[in-house]
Amino acid sequence: MLGLIDRIVTTRWNYWLCFIVDAITVMILMAIALERHDVAGLFIVLLAVSGYLAFSLAEYLAHAKIFHGRPRRLIRAFVIGHWSHHKNPLGYDSLPFFFASGLVAILVYLLTMWLPVSGVTAFFAGFLSGYITYGLFHYLIHHVEWQRGYMAYMQRFHEHHHEKPRTNMGVTSPIWDFVFRTADRDR
Repeated sequence: MLGLIDRIVTTRWNYWLCFIVDAITVMILMAIALERHDVAGLFIVLLAVSGYLAFSLAEYLAHAKIFHGRPRRLIRAFVIGHWSHHKNPLGYDSLPFFFASGLVAILVYLLTMWLPVSGVTAFFAGFLSGYITYGLFHYLIHHVEWQRGYMAYMQRFHEHHHEKPRTNMGVTSPIWDFVFRTADRDR
């Protein structure tokens, strides 16, 4: 089974299928959040935005502590996949297309045992939207030559990470690198 997954995660179709599956999952989660009416409408919007912003921190922590941390047996495949990306930044290494949405579905199922369905689904719709944004940013940073603006800044920021892998962990934002002092100020 792992051999099949190893072959899947380096394919172009898996890479793009991730975006499609995750976008459909976001739409389903938001439809559930809006249909249930167990949380006020404005609160649903705030929870979705909170989920989106929470992903920014999760992105930083996963990159800094898991992908560039000491690999433990459970997360070794993620670390190996990430180092494969460092060797070939234009490759199509990604998680299996079902991983992020599957994990979110499990978390939503568990959390809705104790929390309002609309709130949980709105938060994770925002969180998964952050993951989609991260994936698109990462693709665009490696495949488009940006001349100016925020994308050009983040492209230089991320390219520097590939030169000095213990620095500049953020892909969509440098904020957490400044907060946790991993931003390379010599760039």
